[in-house]
Amino acid sequence: MIKKFIVLALLSNALASQAQVFFSEDFETGNLNAWTNVDDDADASNSPGIDFDLWYASNQYANLVAGSDGYAGVSHSQAAPAGTFLPYTPNNFLISSAINLSGVTGSGLRLTFDAGSGQLAGGHAEHYAVYLTTSNQMADITAATPVFEETLPTTSASIMESHSIDISAYNGQTVYLTFRHFNCTNQFNLLIDNISVEKPLNENGSIESAAINRFSLTNTNNTLDINVTNEGSSTITSVTIDWNDGAAHSSTITGLSIAPLATGVASHTIPVTYSTIVEKTLNINLTHVNGVVETDLTNNTTIAYINTVSSHTVKTVVFEEGTGTWCQACPGGTVMMDDLTQSYPNTFAGVTVHVNDPMENLEHAQGSDFYALPSFHADRRLFDQPFSDGQSVYNALAPLEVPVSISTNIYGSGNNAVIEATATFSTIFANADLRLGLIITEDGITGTGALYNQANIYSGGAYGPMGGYENLPDPVPASQMVYDHVSRALVGGYDGQMNSIPTTITDGQVVNYTFNYTVPAGVDVTKLHAVVVVIDQTTGAIMQGKMSPINLATGIKELKTLKTSIYPNPTTDKVTVNFIGEGKDYMISIFDITGKVIVRETLTNQTGNVQHEIMVNQLQKGSYFITVSNDVESSTQKIIVQ
Repeated sequence: MIKKFIVLALLSNALASQAQVFFSEDFETGNLNAWTNVDDDADASNSPGIDFDLWYASNQYANLVAGSDGYAGVSHSQAAPAGTFLPYTPNNFLISSAINLSGVTGSGLRLTFDAGSGQLAGGHAEHYAVYLTTSNQMADITAATPVFEETLPTTSASIMESHSIDISAYNGQTVYLTFRHFNCTNQFNLLIDNISVEKPLNENGSIESAAINRFSLTNTNNTLDINVTNEGSSTITSVTIDWNDGAAHSSTITGLSIAPLATGVASHTIPVTYSTIVEKTLNINLTHVNGVVETDLTNNTTIAYINTVSSHTVKTVVFEEGTGTWCQACPGGTVMMDDLTQSYPNTFAGVTVHVNDPMENLEHAQGSDFYALPSFHADRRLFDQPFSDGQSVYNALAPLEVPVSISTNIYGSGNNAVIEATATFSTIFANADLRLGLIITEDGITGTGALYNQANIYSGGAYGPMGGYENLPDPVPASQMVYDHVSRALVGGYDGQMNSIPTTITDGQVVNYTFNYTVPAGVDVTKLHAVVVVIDQTTGAIMQGKMSPINLATGIKELKTLKTSIYPNPTTDKVTVNFIGEGKDYMISIFDITGKVIVRETLTNQTGNVQHEIMVNQLQKGSYFITVSNDVESSTQKIIVQ
């Protein structure tokens, strides 16, 4: 009996230390079974599977609406069930089950929810009201005064806005909650999500996320920014946060003003800095709000990572832009990609990923999974960005420190291109999950027929200047269109080549990998580019990129055969490479049977009889290939290490 009492006492204390929640709904069940769904208008269902004239639960807007975290309750004032836009004038009611507030006293009871519109080009003027009533009868609901009512603003981006309403006037009652979508026509849709009726603690915060420079030079102060959400009823003016990398760094951050349910940034006052090359995990913990010890420990911790680098490396920003000849607004994306390519030829790599047109690279289109066109992914860190933000996104990403540089050596013969990629690291990784990948792009593509016509909403100038497209017809005839930066192949796959980078990496380590690409018949090699990328498999982000022409002027080089001799063969410890030098630079590479470069050495300005020894005793027993090359000659021979 005593043990049971102790358990109950502990449970009681735990409940007392958190908000009291009387009702919650996030729609993650994917249905509205717990609600009463009423259509009180004249609209009729006109789509199989979904009654667009009723509320329903959907997750199809999760990637489109900022702040959406999955399923939401949805009601329409417009629908396109068969590709044709149909106007609705909704009067749709979503009514909850009974909410028992009989034991609630005092102040602080609140209703919270998120509301927005699922539309890429901007929110729409949806009108809705929220009711709390002691009856769930329609006549009683419509006769009541709403506790909240608004028309959504038509903003430039689709955002779920959080709302908090004091409903302490309903203490001690049993009530029904109703969301009513009405008084609007032919907008798009209304989303409602994350509904809660609760009595929060006065002081209560949670950590949404933390941000710090992922890579940093040594002896550089890096600010740790923590996004704190106010879960309590009092405005947050100060928080105490500890970041721990094996040693505690606790600081009280003052001067804040975070209203209930709002999120604000708390910048830690102790900078993160290291004098040596390190790889660190930062454990971050919110311990106090307004000087009061946190008792609700839900979502009070997070993790951030930082590596120091031994030298600064110029970053290349990689954009993958979704486009299509059928897409009316896609000329805007074309103009953005051209402008950035011209402005930053050495630090911008642009790839256009065509969707559902003759230039589609299906593997790349499926891997990118664009929600709507035109939009772009930036370094696979920022997704579905509007083309109008291209310059600002580039400006944000280009200055970031990166831990790797990429160089390429490209040669070949006939229709076979060889892209030797070299990644040189300036940090350490104890357990990296990185891959090298290769994207082949093509400029100057033309075609004939309607499928190569470019739809053009900017024709006539109604939407303002757009790189000259305002002076072209809609559609732009194929005879006037030239398509650049087009993704043609992914060598190694969308996620990169498996086993191309080792898991343990040291500062200064050089990693080599050789990609082979067969140029399709009829393709002008002078229009091809190789975009080599390093992809972090943990986050999916592109860490670094390098765009190189496969050949600037003459296409793939027809390499002459270089006369070489390599001995002894088989060997156990070393080989000697012998050739006649002609005053050129020579590269000697050893490949394993998968094409991976194991050893690479460069000999400069070699003249006369050259005898160069290479130690191979560190290699595992087996077959390898040695290539000796300069800018016009090449020779490859097989060797066996015993």
